[in-house]
Amino acid sequence: MKIADLPSAYVTHCMHRDIFNFILLLIFMSLPSLSVAETDSLETYQWKNRLLVWHSPEPDRFLKRFESAWRDQTAAIEAREMKILQIAGNDLRRNLAMPVDKSVVLLIGKDGTVKARWHAVPEPNDVYRLIDQMPMRQREMLEQATD
Repeated sequence: MKIADLPSAYVTHCMHRDIFNFILLLIFMSLPSLSVAETDSLETYQWKNRLLVWHSPEPDRFLKRFESAWRDQTAAIEAREMKILQIAGNDLRRNLAMPVDKSVVLLIGKDGTVKARWHAVPEPNDVYRLIDQMPMRQREMLEQATD
């Protein structure tokens, strides 16, 4: 991956950090579907993806914890059609009732509704358990089993 391919918000942010944090960020970006939500709406994902969205007043520290917990989860994330998004826009953060001064992770279903809220990085298996109990996911698993 070339630096030119990175989102400009990440590059700008990382230019003010040490090399270790930049390398950690590149590793985390290799997780499937990670990006920064800078728009005021998540409508483009509705009915297509389940979202794990996060905001933290200490993004570097939170990012390290997130990467540590989710590092080997590529196949499970893709199987559940998940995207992982950092909330960057204030309007979107407010619309999702995510406070400025606290770390928050939301699980948003394909229908666009918030299914769960955590104030720390959730364990992948806890997220998967919730998703796998959703009716839409149940249908997806049945369809996958018959293919």
